[in-house]
Amino acid sequence: MKKLLLAVVLFFTASIVMPTYTKAANELIDGKPVNVSLSDDDYRSYSFILKNKNRIMIRVESEVPKLTFKLKEVNGTSVPVNPVYLNDGRKDNPQIVVYELDLNKGEYIIELHARYDSGGGKVNLTYSTGELEDMTERIPLAFNEQVEGFIVRNHAQDIYKIELEKDGYITIFLNGLLRKETSLQVLDYRDNPLLTKTLKSTVTMPAQFNERIALSKGTYYIKVYNRLNDVEMNTGNYTLETSYQPTSANDQSANNTFADATPILFGATTTGFLGRTDTTDYYSFIVPSKGDFTINLISRLPKSTTVALYNQYQNRIKTETRNTSETNPYTFNMKIENAEPGKYYINVTSPKGLIEGGEYSVTPLGFGITTFKDYDMSAYWTSAFAWGYHNGIIKGQSATKLLKPYQKVTEAQALAMMFRHMFGTQDSTKWQWYDSYYDVARAEGLPIRTMPNEPVRRGDIARMLAYLYTGTHFSERDAITWLYNNHITTGKNPNAPQDYANFAPNELMVRAHLVAFMHRADQNGLQPYK
Repeated sequence: MKKLLLAVVLFFTASIVMPTYTKAANELIDGKPVNVSLSDDDYRSYSFILKNKNRIMIRVESEVPKLTFKLKEVNGTSVPVNPVYLNDGRKDNPQIVVYELDLNKGEYIIELHARYDSGGGKVNLTYSTGELEDMTERIPLAFNEQVEGFIVRNHAQDIYKIELEKDGYITIFLNGLLRKETSLQVLDYRDNPLLTKTLKSTVTMPAQFNERIALSKGTYYIKVYNRLNDVEMNTGNYTLETSYQPTSANDQSANNTFADATPILFGATTTGFLGRTDTTDYYSFIVPSKGDFTINLISRLPKSTTVALYNQYQNRIKTETRNTSETNPYTFNMKIENAEPGKYYINVTSPKGLIEGGEYSVTPLGFGITTFKDYDMSAYWTSAFAWGYHNGIIKGQSATKLLKPYQKVTEAQALAMMFRHMFGTQDSTKWQWYDSYYDVARAEGLPIRTMPNEPVRRGDIARMLAYLYTGTHFSERDAITWLYNNHITTGKNPNAPQDYANFAPNELMVRAHLVAFMHRADQNGLQPYK
């Protein structure tokens, strides 16, 4: 009786653990597309082998409205991918997704599942260890150019290509007159969707898109399409136009580590940009003596921003994370008391995987020009004055602690500021403090009036600057043109024509404008002619 009972138990146990039949995965060939038709609730598996650690790309072009994409190691361990669920595929307008992954050597399995009630459809699958061939026509689109298109049964989508030479904001204006609805999509250079939006539309009531998105420099695509299966009922025309506004972020080399942190000055506001491919920036600054300082940072980055402060040993001394956005910026004020003199670092980080980018501005406070009573962090001249103070071009009034940026510049003061910067000339220790500067001016043949205590005309300053940077004695008009051409001045009114009258040559020069002129010349890489 015991033997019989044991046999029954073994029989049922074997029945329970008996493996189910799984179809072997089809092998993928590097760079060769595979076409597969999936029915409702259908599964397919494909495998590939990496002999070495490699970066791969997998391109999925799906007509299935509800497709699940999974990647696993041969042992069953899942490899994170995004997106997993592809829900926008249509027969006449397939969804295209490109996955770019760094994988170790080994065997991998791709699983495709046309989910229940999806209706199934065709899927084109390509795996490659090199660049994927672009199979779709991309129409170059210039900014501020309006184009017209038409969606028909055999032409259910248009894809336009735009190039951003610098981080910035693009605005998309789309009027869609397609029957039922119009869809818009912004894709990155790998065809990954950054923005997807659909609006109701008719031939008389257009869908009107006005979308603004912050993007890092690079190549992007704008897709206009319909997402309905009854394409013959969803035809119609559209107009598309884009505009581009470069970010105000300061041009700078990569500053993604402590080693290449961008130096910044107390009182100078530096604007940065973080986006999909660049999620962290580092800055460094010098605390000259023991005391308190504050890091003011205004962030408009999407989702959230993390600000961390490090000492000269790269040890973190403070960190803070806040929710931020372009419409709801947050102001960080990180104060450090009794800080020891030395080098410090600021690290600004945005979340990884952002769809779009955004700007922030950072200003160290507590030393330098920020100790003067009339320092104004929001004024246009603050960065120029911080540079000028740091380089000994301006000194401010130590007794009154005033910078006086809007004060008229005398001829002696103008010569002092220019020659301190260009030639390292210092105040004279004999007779009048400005004698040394007039000696240089006469040796250079500058058009001076030898009226040290009288305010100087803007036109006279233009002639002096043009000569000191080129070695050529220009007429006043030509000198002003040279300043415009070298982006040293925008004129009194930046929105007016850049001409002689807009420079206002007969008005008197103020300290803020002269320092700003020299600062721009320095930023543009201009050096004195000798």
